[in-house]
Amino acid sequence: MKKIINSILGYLGYKLIRADKENYPSASIKKHEYQEIKHILREFSGTYNGAENFSYTSLKNYLSKERIGFFHQLILLCEKHNIELAQKDIADVGCGMGYLLRCVHDKTENSNLFGFDTFGEMLQLAQKICPSAVFKNIGLFEVSQKFDIIFCTEVVEHLVQPHKAVTQLFSLLNPGRILIVTIPDGRYDTFPAGKKREDGTAYWGHVHFWSTESWPIFLDRELTNVKEIKTGK
Repeated sequence: MKKIINSILGYLGYKLIRADKENYPSASIKKHEYQEIKHILREFSGTYNGAENFSYTSLKNYLSKERIGFFHQLILLCEKHNIELAQKDIADVGCGMGYLLRCVHDKTENSNLFGFDTFGEMLQLAQKICPSAVFKNIGLFEVSQKFDIIFCTEVVEHLVQPHKAVTQLFSLLNPGRILIVTIPDGRYDTFPAGKKREDGTAYWGHVHFWSTESWPIFLDRELTNVKEIKTGK
């Protein structure tokens, strides 16, 4: 039966994978939390007057329960690896709607939160989702301050020069601090590149694809001065 199911899924372009509970910590989303987020999205879409398509439906589809769960999983992984978030200078590079920083805020005390993204109009929404953070409409190579923890989630696969991006991210860390980068699994990622961004630094879709084997090789090659690199699926 399993072979039949996998053959059908394979024909449709999917593959059934059993998740290791140790590597995939569960992250439940509280009902009141999701209701609050939907209220923020609905209010923002109703008052937004820009050129972008920020309808309530499009915003809700992007910030789905699955994406919210992913951000909560990152917080659980920090806890699993004893990464202390309290009383730190923390940045999210490519922060989008700012939801990860909202999750960080809920787990921290007296931390300074910063979000960076070149999609300036999206940062208006990010400020509503995470009021405690400072958001700046600048690119990675324009960031000059140092941080104790930097998150960069699902970003480098879009970039024209990902090798320069990871070295720049590492250079923004205070000594002995932590960089957390996530990417899609390149063996299953079929998201098309789409158009190049106006600034020429990235595509709206994905242009680089790493496997669980090639990703650590890439990091070892580019981050030669890093004391310790940990990777996982």
